[in-house]
Amino acid sequence: MNKTSSQVALVAGSSGIVGRQLVNTLLHRGWEVIGLSHRALSQPGAIPMIHVDLRDARHSTQALQPLSTVTHIFLQCLDECRKLERDGGAERYHAA
Repeated sequence: MNKTSSQVALVAGSSGIVGRQLVNTLLHRGWEVIGLSHRALSQPGAIPMIHVDLRDARHSTQALQPLSTVTHIFLQCLDECRKLERDGGAERYHAA
């Protein structure tokens, strides 16, 4: 995949095993990447991080609102995704 100037990825779970691999792959391919994690872990010198728990609707909306340049959202989950969809939480991903 070739990068275009508009490829900006928001990677939910970027501090996890799958997320870290995806971040590395996207960076290697020239993407701009913003990490999203509910854990306040730092990744020195890596990517900008947003620390938010997507289960908290109000905080998620506030944290994601300024992300107007995001063109792609990546996430990997099973039960929590189903719960977020059921509770209307998936809409928070669209706030970006």
